[in-house]
Amino acid sequence: MSKRISALVGFVASVALVSCDDVQLEPLAPATPESLGRSVGVGANDMCYISDDTFNGNPQALLGQVVVTRGRDGVCTRNAKDGPVPVFSLDPLRDYKVDERSILGSPVKRVSQIVTHDGAASVTLLSYLSTSLDAKTIYSMILFDQASARVDDKDITWKAAFKSWMDGHAELLKEPDLCNLSVVKGFVQKNIVLRKFTEVSAAAKGGAYGVNVNGKYHTSTDDYSVDVRYGLSLGTMWQRRTGPGKQPFDVELPREEPTEPTEAESKLFSTFTMIHHEER
Repeated sequence: MSKRISALVGFVASVALVSCDDVQLEPLAPATPESLGRSVGVGANDMCYISDDTFNGNPQALLGQVVVTRGRDGVCTRNAKDGPVPVFSLDPLRDYKVDERSILGSPVKRVSQIVTHDGAASVTLLSYLSTSLDAKTIYSMILFDQASARVDDKDITWKAAFKSWMDGHAELLKEPDLCNLSVVKGFVQKNIVLRKFTEVSAAAKGGAYGVNVNGKYHTSTDDYSVDVRYGLSLGTMWQRRTGPGKQPFDVELPREEPTEPTEAESKLFSTFTMIHHEER
């Protein structure tokens, strides 16, 4: 019997290149939903997480982006999947300061772990993975915080930027289907390094990398992949409280600056998995 040992980059599990029937690997336990939630970082279940390749070259461009949420058939939905997809306005907030202390100086590794369907489904950031997993498949995952930053919302420039934007978009507030305006106050870029494994019988042979998960052998012929997700912290600029068809002054008084979202708004934001870009 021969066996060559290699390692997943940054991954604590031993991985073997199989060439025989008798495979002996130390069993690994997958992350529990609770431990996975703790490991992936603060805000893992409080932010909305989107994929958007247009920000990969300059993620700080997310700051100040205005998210426009509209209703459908006269109803402001509480779940993004039940209404039109939210869009980034063509015009973000401008000329405000960024909190320099919030800028991530170098990547931070959050977790190296085996992830099952139940584990992925329990964490907002990873829930998209659950659709590609079942009882016989798992992911080996390495999760990094690649970049992050926040606006300096205590600086006077933030209020000025907000007022300038609202003054310049008064007509937008008159749209009968407009439901919510929010702005990106902070972001974190999560790089997720993945390799998928599938359960096989103990007698399976050769040519695949393997792991022993709770006594069951899994192999993979996939290469590593990297998914990029952006966690967005949103502030509320305007919200329609009585539904489409009302005039803005009937539903909301002018604000001096974006405010922390209400519980209902937070629940709505947490359902955002995609934000389109508004077209001219």
